[in-house]
Order: sequence, then C-alpha cells, then structure tokens
Amino acid sequence: MIEIVSCVVAVCDTCRSYFDEDGEGVQHFATVAGARAHLAEDGPEPKGDGLDYLRDTTTPGWQQLADGRLRCWRCETNRLCTEHGHDWTPWQACWCQGRCTIQLRSCQRCGNRQDRYDPATTTEGGERA
Repeated sequence: MIEIVSCVVAVCDTCRSYFDEDGEGVQHFATVAGARAHLAEDGPEPKGDGLDYLRDTTTPGWQQLADGRLRCWRCETNRLCTEHGHDWTPWQACWCQGRCTIQLRSCQRCGNRQDRYDPATTTEGGERA
C-alpha cells in the first residue's frame, strides 16, 4: 500500500537546515503549533542574570524570532559571535606533547578554533626561534 502522510518540520530560515534534536534524523510534528511548542522547550532554562541572551546559544536550542522565523542553534551562535565577539578559551599547548610549538584555543559558544605559534618560542619578527 502507498499512503500519503503530511507532517510539519522545522527549518532554519538562515541556513535551511532541518531540526534534528538527537542526531537520528529530522523531527516530524503533526501541527505547526506542536513544532513551535517543542522548539520552545528545547532551549535552556533562563537564569535571569542578564546573560541569558548569550547563554541561549551554549546548548542546542533553536530561536523563534518575534516575526515567526526560526534560527537554528548554529546560526544563532554565529550571529552572537559576530555581534558580541567570540568567547575564547585560554590558549593551550598542542596535544602533541611538545613536539611542536603550536597553541590552540576555541570559542566556547560557536566552536570556532584558532592556532598560533607559542609566543615564547617566536622571535620579534614572527619567525620561530
């Protein structure tokens, strides 16, 4: 038998990705209201300390904008980092156990990564000592 089944899926209005909360595939909903209610429950609990606009992006929560558009957590974290700057971890030595002089850091919000030569092993002109 072939049966036509209609459902609702949530799509990011920025990157067009589908809502997939558990990595098992696109989530399907019976109604638009059901999808919006589920997305509203997906975000972290607000703490009311004035930093909730930043904290909302540290867990995979989608944003429902006032005009009804949706923004996935990746696009929301990218937007916040663009507007407010990255939330960098401290520079750390490479995991190669000292075989190179590279240091690494990453943004705790969006996951962007950077590397550099350890300033202690670099000359004034930027060359490795």
